[in-house]
Amino acid sequence: MVAQGYALAFTRYSQAYASDEAQARAAGRGVWAGSVVPPWDYRRCVREGGAPATCSHTVEASSSPVAPVPPAERGTAPAGSGPPSPECRIKGNVNQAGERIYHLPSSPDYYRIVMRLDRGKRWFCDEAEARAAGWRPAAH
Repeated sequence: MVAQGYALAFTRYSQAYASDEAQARAAGRGVWAGSVVPPWDYRRCVREGGAPATCSHTVEASSSPVAPVPPAERGTAPAGSGPPSPECRIKGNVNQAGERIYHLPSSPDYYRIVMRLDRGKRWFCDEAEARAAGWRPAAH
């Protein structure tokens, strides 16, 4: 189903279907013929206080991954969670081991990261800035 574009790969638990989704996305098959709101992103947005109508950021089909437009860029992000400016969309995450890892908007885990600045997370405007601050890129 994922390979035909009729389901999304839920990479939170397994990468088994990630390549199938990438191929379906690149070919514009199934839901990737237009745009799709990943259900887990929609539910998380609503859980974090977003109004259902504002939680519909979509992923567009294309030959290369196109990051969804996050709620912050639509002016509807929950307080404190959005980037400081539209150009600064790289998320700096601190994992359970204390490693500082940055995620680009095209990263599979990007929209799973809830930006809690009070927990050491931060926004970056470019990769050079993230590296200079001592963060490493996500391994994807």
